[in-house]
Amino acid sequence: MVNLESITVDTDNSALIVVDLQKDFCASEQGCAYFERQLIENRDGLTPIQKMIDNYLMPFIDKARKSNLHIVYIQSIYKEGQFQDMPKLCLEGTRGWELYKVNPDSQGQREIVIHKDAHNPFNNGNGLENFLNENNINTLLISGVTTDNCVSATTYVSLGRGYRPIVLADCVATAGYKIVTAHKQKLAEFAAHPDIGLVNSADVHFKA
Repeated sequence: MVNLESITVDTDNSALIVVDLQKDFCASEQGCAYFERQLIENRDGLTPIQKMIDNYLMPFIDKARKSNLHIVYIQSIYKEGQFQDMPKLCLEGTRGWELYKVNPDSQGQREIVIHKDAHNPFNNGNGLENFLNENNINTLLISGVTTDNCVSATTYVSLGRGYRPIVLADCVATAGYKIVTAHKQKLAEFAAHPDIGLVNSADVHFKA
């Protein structure tokens, strides 16, 4: 399924995009959307997401920082009722809206938090495209949640805007009950696309 055996990217014109690493999608805490839905519907929503983050994404973020790669954290801000099945998803200022397990370097020049209010991360003049263009970034390493929603939107919209998207296959995940269906189907779709790269994080190498 992975269509690239390995890849070497230039840290000066590449960025790691971390999509929606927020407690509503990732945390086993009361009041957090995926956890509450998991309790109500009695089906796994968090196991593959948390395993992906702990085993692959957090180590890759650390690797990216040590290599001085640009890192963009995409943080959703939704309106109450925007999503019928989770009406309080990512409401600004709530605990579930907060970033999960990451602490962006707000003092540095190569890490930034960008807000979005839809699946598309390039929306409402939120500064994402300006940041990428000002730093001459053309290659995006895409990670985060969820594979079949915002990760997919980020991949296809960035491609349509002229960037080179490379999805980190082991650094994306979706709700547990969809991991063998929507998640795998989306990865297969990425792998089959001639202009989308798909690679495991261990096979990404950096050059300055």
